[in-house]
Amino acid sequence: MEVLFYESHDVYTHGFPQALTRRGHHVTVWQGGPSLETLQRYLASMRPELVLSMGWTPMHSDNTSLELLRQYCRSPGVLHVYWGTEDPTHTDVWTLPFLEKASPDAVLTISPTTVPLLRELGYAAEEMPFAADQGFHRPTPGGRPSDVVLVGTAYGETSGALRGLALNWLLQPLINFRGRVDVHGSFWGMAKRDVGFDLPASWLHPAVAYAEVPRLYTAASIVLCPQNEPNQLTGRTFEALASGGGIVLTVRTPGVQRHFEEGRHLLCTSSAEETAGQLARYMADPAARRRIANTARAEVLAHHTYDSRAETLLAFVATWRNEKRRTGRVTPDGSMRRQAVYSDGLDSAGERLRLRFTIPAFPPGLPFARARLRCFAKQVQHEGDALCISRMDGTVLGVRHVTTGGTGPYPYVFGWQLWDVTEAIRHLRGPSLELEIQAVHGLEVRWELPGERSNTWLIQYNQSAYLPRLELIWQRCP
Repeated sequence: MEVLFYESHDVYTHGFPQALTRRGHHVTVWQGGPSLETLQRYLASMRPELVLSMGWTPMHSDNTSLELLRQYCRSPGVLHVYWGTEDPTHTDVWTLPFLEKASPDAVLTISPTTVPLLRELGYAAEEMPFAADQGFHRPTPGGRPSDVVLVGTAYGETSGALRGLALNWLLQPLINFRGRVDVHGSFWGMAKRDVGFDLPASWLHPAVAYAEVPRLYTAASIVLCPQNEPNQLTGRTFEALASGGGIVLTVRTPGVQRHFEEGRHLLCTSSAEETAGQLARYMADPAARRRIANTARAEVLAHHTYDSRAETLLAFVATWRNEKRRTGRVTPDGSMRRQAVYSDGLDSAGERLRLRFTIPAFPPGLPFARARLRCFAKQVQHEGDALCISRMDGTVLGVRHVTTGGTGPYPYVFGWQLWDVTEAIRHLRGPSLELEIQAVHGLEVRWELPGERSNTWLIQYNQSAYLPRLELIWQRCP
């Protein structure tokens, strides 16, 4: 089978491509950024049967190339599977906009809690955790010895609340640690916003090439692995465990305990005090460190390599391809569907916002349940009320009191304003819905609109994530 691995970032290209190649498939790993001409030539000449996309990289914000993939993958003989590696923290601002642009047939996600949402959105969805590539993530000599090493990026608020707490638990006890501590990555000079204190300058090192990371893990006594979410594991957890050498110290979460045994495969902590105790005990016991590190590597090689993930992926693919060939699409089980519809006509004058939506055909067999209009208030100068009005008959559909909630916490939930427009959809004649948001009571507000560049980098990167939209829900009664 010809497979297009539509991702070029080296964090993602060491894993599935090699595992699928070892199973006899021809895998083309995308090189460089998006290029419509190159993609057109590739699709015409190689005719891939499986497109596997993933990640959090600029190439996935290229709408023209994604539209080409979308058109190509409409063929019953082609399957497009997206692997959501940034769920659930970035689901709203990354995964969902990508799905709306690319419309893949099925979705894998590292987040077990995101699977139900994806199925509600109409996608066949399954969990697929990170893993390690045994040929790449392995004991690698040549690294500079460290007592404690951490490799990663200080992302700030965009990493979720757990990561900041985990970093505090893991790093705070090291302030008085007399051994060598090495932190490799970007933005750690601003880590106080996450951990509550400045990291010593002697700890800090620039980001290293991804190929060099196994050397750092192998040469360390203890590898720190913060987690971002309680129910899943970061990719670096699997990679550090597979690289041998350093024993992994992470935070105690259901996700960690689901995959690995504490004290046998890794160490866990739930406080700075517990971390200090773990450091004191295991820095003085190299034999215990070697025993746990070796047991951990064996566990990863047995159950958590990309070869084992590839077997699971190919089983999903076989089922999904058969269904698409038989019915023309892959559909999930479930009694609910959601769909986001963006405005295809928009006019803004001051605090007045006029919107026009083309309503899609309802899915067969599911009754229409409700609809909401969502608009993002990027700036509120003065609080007040905003009316949602049907421009067809002048009916006031709802009133919202718009406040200066700001854009935090990530993913900026406080900026959203929602109006129930269910009745407007129920009484609609034809496919076009026209709405108007009208400010009253002294409200002064700026809405997020197409083409504007917010000072928030994620809105710059994914413009559609915060644009006005309808959310339509169909649901079968229990």
